[in-house]
Amino acid sequence: SCKHTLLISTWTVKELLKKLRGDQIKASFEILKKKIEICKYSPDEEAQARKRSETNFPDALHIVIAENVKADYIITRNIDDFLQIGTKIPIRKPELL
Repeated sequence: SCKHTLLISTWTVKELLKKLRGDQIKASFEILKKKIEICKYSPDEEAQARKRSETNFPDALHIVIAENVKADYIITRNIDDFLQIGTKIPIRKPELL
C-alpha cells in the first residue's frame, strides 16, 4: 500500500554479489518483489559518477542513478560519504523511514 517503489541499481546487485550468492539475493528481494524495480545504468552515468567523486565512485554512481530516476530518497547506512559527494535528494538510514 506504500506509494514508493524500491529502485535497485544493477550496480547494487553487483555489490551484493560480492557478499551473497545469487539465490540469496533473489530470496531477499522476493519479499518485496511487487515494490522493486531494477535500474540499469549507462556508461554516461558511470562517467558522471567518476566526475562527481574521484575517490568514491560506487556511492557517486548511486547518487547519479537516483538523481536520474528522480528518486524520493537515498537509503543507506553510509550517510557521511553520500553527504560529502552531495545531492539534493534526502538521504536516510533505513530505520528512519
